[in-house]
Amino acid sequence: MIYLFKDGIGYQQFPEPAPGSSPYLEVTGTTEQRILNGDRYRLVSNGEVIEFPTQAEIDAEDAAAALAAERASMVVSRFQARAALLQNNLLDTASGAIAQADAMSQLAWEDAQEFRRNSPLVNSIGGALSLTDEQLDDLFRLAQTIEV
Repeated sequence: MIYLFKDGIGYQQFPEPAPGSSPYLEVTGTTEQRILNGDRYRLVSNGEVIEFPTQAEIDAEDAAAALAAERASMVVSRFQARAALLQNNLLDTASGAIAQADAMSQLAWEDAQEFRRNSPLVNSIGGALSLTDEQLDDLFRLAQTIEV
């Protein structure tokens, strides 16, 4: 038997409850074995029910996490960003969108040494250019290949 305890961040697994520990779930049988074997699980119904995701759900979660990590690491120089936009015939349109933007966005466009994929400015420009998240990702991937 194992117990899952709510710790403020998530649930932690322990072999037995500490005095006064609550809330916790008592886990036995095949559910216990699956958790001990490292199967992914989630708590639903306000933490009262343990549910095991399907392989398709696990694959989707992994893909989403990998994409989020990739986006967080996408950083390109000012030159690379503008060159990628130029190669996709979007530089003039982006410059026009920035001309209509607030002063801080204009300052960032003119003076930033690098652009980050997850930045509000990049997402704003992407929206102004009617680019999907996937198209922005592809622009950053292209930009990362451009060398001076």
